[in-house]
Amino acid sequence: MKSQVGTKMFIKRFLLINSRLVLLAPVLLILVASAQQPQSSKQDFGELEKVALAELAETNTPGAAVGVVSGDRLVFAKGFGVSNVETGATVTPDMLFRLGSTTKMFTAAALVTLAEEGKLKLDDPMGKYAKGLSPKIAGVTAHQLLSHTAGLKDDAPMFGRHDDEALAETVRALKDDFLFAAPGRVFSYSNPGYWLAGYLIEAVSGKPYADALDERLFKLVNRSDGRLNKTAEKAMELMLPLEAKVENQPKPVAMTEAEMARYVGVYGDQPNRIEIAIKDGTLLFKGMGVEAQVIKLSESRFSTTGSSRTVDFALVHGADGKAEFMVLGGRALSKVQSQP
Repeated sequence: MKSQVGTKMFIKRFLLINSRLVLLAPVLLILVASAQQPQSSKQDFGELEKVALAELAETNTPGAAVGVVSGDRLVFAKGFGVSNVETGATVTPDMLFRLGSTTKMFTAAALVTLAEEGKLKLDDPMGKYAKGLSPKIAGVTAHQLLSHTAGLKDDAPMFGRHDDEALAETVRALKDDFLFAAPGRVFSYSNPGYWLAGYLIEAVSGKPYADALDERLFKLVNRSDGRLNKTAEKAMELMLPLEAKVENQPKPVAMTEAEMARYVGVYGDQPNRIEIAIKDGTLLFKGMGVEAQVIKLSESRFSTTGSSRTVDFALVHGADGKAEFMVLGGRALSKVQSQP
């Protein structure tokens, strides 16, 4: 058996995930808890409760729900904190939480099951199976959508329609200019890429997205409460984002002015315009409310320094050796000007 210190570390790690997701995260906690807890009829979860409450306080997270399974039995389930910061309503063990981008894993799994059944090929243009798409979008593949390499812009609206026709109509309204790079050229996180993947599931399965996932995933694991099309049942809790602590920052790499010149330019358009320039022999970053010196951390990784806010980013080079894309938070911005 591992030490209690190790157990606490495992518990804390999964509580960070569980504070956002309840349908999936307990499974992660289950695997750890089952390995750490002795098999007995009575188990003391007092330590787990202390860690849960301490984690909520440390991360300023309003609430979380925790479940522990031993074998095939639910041996612990409890809510901690509040589900609504305005009303003070408490979290319950069976409360539904908004899954957010965790839905992408379910989308990918459902799409791959269709490929395994021979109903589509992941490397075929999606236009072979889904109709009504603009020419360039029709040319991207399922593999590129799932791997965020389709060259699509990003968008993440928090509100919108939830009827069965909404997904198809939204996707078919996208035009060729929604691609900012050639498919396969650069990794760039794109929520709309998974809208397209969901539409592809609808087109191939012949069923609305939520029904297709219910049939292909949730019913297989007996999750009758894994509903994707019940808007009224989605959690409305005001969970706060968590940021990982950065440790062991690598030492800066020296840059010559000739090398800096390869990075200079304007990346993206408003409101995401970023300028990289040279001033007095140093590389400068200007954008996102930050104006600061840039240091190089590795071949393609950079960071700002000397300001109250640190921005980490990567630069992707073209065939000429000059930077072609800036990647911020997993999202790529094209160079739109060679000089600021």
